[in-house]
Amino acid sequence: MQRTPTLLPREQPACPFRIQFGYKNGINGKTSTAMPTTAEPMSDYLPGIPDDVAAGLKAAIQRPTGSFVYWGEYPELLTRSSHAGTLLQLVGGSVVVKLVREADFTVRFLHASPGTGTREAAVHLEDLILDEPCTRFFFALVWSREDMRLHLGRADGKKLLAGVGGAAPYTLRVDRTGVVHQIGSGAVQVSSARVYAGGSTILSPSAIELWTEVKQAVETLLTGTSTVGYIFEAVISNAVHTVLVTGFETYCQQRFTELETEGVKGDFSALVDAFLSREERDRFAQGEPLDLEIRARAKGESRQALLAAERINFQSYDSSKKAFRVGYGVRFGEIPAITSRDLEQVQRLISFRHRIIHVSPMLGMLNGPSVPPEEPYFSNRALASQALALFDRFILALHAQTLGLEPLNNDATTLA
Repeated sequence: MQRTPTLLPREQPACPFRIQFGYKNGINGKTSTAMPTTAEPMSDYLPGIPDDVAAGLKAAIQRPTGSFVYWGEYPELLTRSSHAGTLLQLVGGSVVVKLVREADFTVRFLHASPGTGTREAAVHLEDLILDEPCTRFFFALVWSREDMRLHLGRADGKKLLAGVGGAAPYTLRVDRTGVVHQIGSGAVQVSSARVYAGGSTILSPSAIELWTEVKQAVETLLTGTSTVGYIFEAVISNAVHTVLVTGFETYCQQRFTELETEGVKGDFSALVDAFLSREERDRFAQGEPLDLEIRARAKGESRQALLAAERINFQSYDSSKKAFRVGYGVRFGEIPAITSRDLEQVQRLISFRHRIIHVSPMLGMLNGPSVPPEEPYFSNRALASQALALFDRFILALHAQTLGLEPLNNDATTLA
């Protein structure tokens, strides 16, 4: 027998994790390195929904485009004095779908994933109050990479509300144990959130958040001044190149790994063929478990994530290009708005980083061994600014391409 849904109070116990991050207060701009966060001990809250249906929903919500329609009995929803609380929460991989009744008499739909971030749409309940009482309601939660919407109506059909979504003032993230964390609030902007438990990192910034931090670091470097002359400009430019290539590496590895948590499975067999030894490929073809598979299972990790961490050098342009093509069918040369000349320049800038690291951080001419016949590239602010703009265009275009990837299972799920 299905039980009647009720509001779940949102008071939470003390967070049992060690948390490290910096934040900026939206009011006074001060910085700090310690601040409490909200960690919800439950992952799913699906009152009245059968377990077998809930299991299908967990896979379905990982689609980049989808809708979730259901009818629910909420006797206290239109009671102004009713406390705020969670109406529904569903977690599929790293994706969160949540419905909340707020104290300000609104209902808020939240959709969160590492790729799209956290977005919300809200409606005000005042317009649902009519002369006739109502305790049963219709909900339609709709999302895509471009937008999201909440439709909430009376089950008697006498009133239907609609809210269009936008970026939420805080972030919802799922850690490796399945716990949902709320990071930040309307008054406090948080960045670099990381959670540690048992000596391991269980929550870290998403790929696009990491890239945003890289941009902020580079922009900060470029504001530097000194009286020592050109050599300062060269050192700053070389530092920028190093940070940008590191950002390219961390974005590519993190995005490659987190796609699997969004329901987009990579082609593991093709990755084995592309990055493992002949002996390992032969064993895999014969159905024997690989050492990395055994270790991944023992750690409770994804075999694909472990392969990516141990066998793919994402600092290499060619390896990153190969990994995304083989694993997900994403071809760097076919990314919209990125030209072949752009890709050549990205590779050239990556090679500059290697010379800076292995030759000297004070290099003034970055491509000396190739001059002539190449034209010289001098390390200066102009080149550093151009490098930032190019890497930013490339990362954002690659990110947009990954947001369009679809999981294998695209069946729709509707609850009545």
